Amino acid sequence: MGENPINTSSVLNKKDGHNSGPGYETADVLGVPVALIAQTEIIHFIQKSIEENKKGWITGINGHALNLAYKSVWLKDFYHHAILNCSEGMGVVIAAFLSGVDIPRRIIWHRWIYVLLDMFEKNDYSLFLLGGTDEVGTKAVERIHTLYPKLRITGHRNGYDDMTHPDDVLEAIERTKPDVVFVALGMPKQEEWIYRNSDKLDAKLFFPVGALIDYLSEVKKRCPRWMTSMGIEWIYRLFTEPRKVRRRYLLGNPLLIWRSLVYFVKRMRKKI
Repeated sequence: MGENPINTSSVLNKKDGHNSGPGYETADVLGVPVALIAQTEIIHFIQKSIEENKKGWITGINGHALNLAYKSVWLKDFYHHAILNCSEGMGVVIAAFLSGVDIPRRIIWHRWIYVLLDMFEKNDYSLFLLGGTDEVGTKAVERIHTLYPKLRITGHRNGYDDMTHPDDVLEAIERTKPDVVFVALGMPKQEEWIYRNSDKLDAKLFFPVGALIDYLSEVKKRCPRWMTSMGIEWIYRLFTEPRKVRRRYLLGNPLLIWRSLVYFVKRMRKKI
């Protein structure tokens, strides 16, 4: 992907307030606005956003996201125009600390998502899933319906063959009129898809969710709770998915620390 492959004018010049930027007080972490919001407030904020017909995207920021946004103009714009950027990974907490910024405790998506789905069911919000294979998507839908039988899932499209027919995907989503779309295409493809297409659809909120559909389907096993609690789930992924994530963590983690320190020094020099 190029440095700025997206014509963002149609997204950033909205006059109706859509995609108008963070809906919460934020802290600057490596140039990305991370919301200063407690975990207990996030669900209420999302519910309120849907009820008020806000349109845009809500993201979880991890160390990989910070590294990608550091060198990508369009991705940094994407995060700056999110309704909410939540602190997701331990890398964000560390980067914030090294940058002299205090942020709330991170959320853990593959646990927290069940609280979100419960809220969707109780409020009769509908959901569309985009990403994963057909088999994984079917298993994810079945499991969600087992846990939340009244939750309306309006459809699923896979993140492989279906993406070669982008207009068909948009038509499928628009036809079913979901309130929320989970986009699981991997980073930064999912962010680019949302950036390009969210203004073409009537859905209210879009979530880039990475491998979430794999976790919901239980095709991919979750990290042991004790490792997640210690913030070292990256080690688990490094051993279980070495070819996929070794560059992200073995090179990305030290790079993130270095960039955070440099960013902190630059900020201090500006204050002198």
